[in-house]
Amino acid sequence: MDDLSISLPCGFSAKYKDIFYNCDEFPCPVCKTHALKSKECLTITKNRLVLIEKSFELKKNHYDHLLKEFEKYKNEPKIYLDESFDCFKRKVDHRREEIKVMLNEKIDEYHDGLLAKIETKKCAKLKELEEKIKQIEALDLVNLSSVTNILNDLIEPNFKLANSSHNISKLFGQLNLKEDEIDDDSCTEKTIELVENDNFDLYSKKYIVQNFEWSINTRKKRNNSEMNGETYIDLNLYCYPLGNTKEFSVKVDALFSLSNKSNSMKDLSRNFKQLFTQKSPAWGFKFTTMNKIMNPKNGFYDANDDSITLKAAIKVELP
Repeated sequence: MDDLSISLPCGFSAKYKDIFYNCDEFPCPVCKTHALKSKECLTITKNRLVLIEKSFELKKNHYDHLLKEFEKYKNEPKIYLDESFDCFKRKVDHRREEIKVMLNEKIDEYHDGLLAKIETKKCAKLKELEEKIKQIEALDLVNLSSVTNILNDLIEPNFKLANSSHNISKLFGQLNLKEDEIDDDSCTEKTIELVENDNFDLYSKKYIVQNFEWSINTRKKRNNSEMNGETYIDLNLYCYPLGNTKEFSVKVDALFSLSNKSNSMKDLSRNFKQLFTQKSPAWGFKFTTMNKIMNPKNGFYDANDDSITLKAAIKVELP
């Protein structure tokens, strides 16, 4: 697509990539004597026909590719189905190991914290007892109740661990075996949703729009040189071409939002416009800080589910 010849108003021709990738007004890449706008140039009747023809060619190639894949799968569907589900099982096993590591780290951290609290309490109690003993030794008559209190304090403290439980399905992830969405050329918009727990390193389900798969991902990062050293959330949008497409270019207008659990009018939103190509299939940015997310006054964090909800409403524009 990038090397497709596009006619210019001045009569010359230029490569598609020299026109489409320019968002604002720019000088003619050939004669340099006049200014152009990408949209105006690409809507010239001749160019529209060229683009439609090329688009049809790409879709036909994709269709031919799907037919070849179908021929391969239809003879031995069980083998390929086994491979697909075995891959899914491996992901589940991998997730189990991840959760084991995560829980062990949390258990060790909590264990060390409890021991530190016990040691602090012991030191404070020892200091208190030593002070009481000094006071009793200074008296001529021993106060029986004071001695009893000291002896009681020396008995092993009543230490009890409260029972607790984890929502394993929430930690592990729920099984979703819904049929993949079918691409529709008339569908140019989609809202992608991602519900996050405290991992903040998850990918959403993939959604198909205009023969491309789209998903969002978050990552928790810390930057000492920006945002006053706070921990922040990176929000990323990914574009995956279907079939064996080697070259592509897609303009995306997106609205990212962090949902307020009680009032959608108070959602935290960010606009995002970008061009996705085979060389740049993913784009992202710093969305907000963890302090802002976890602050109860903002209403983003759902304490009952221990989660937040992120959405990306995308509008896709093809050549």
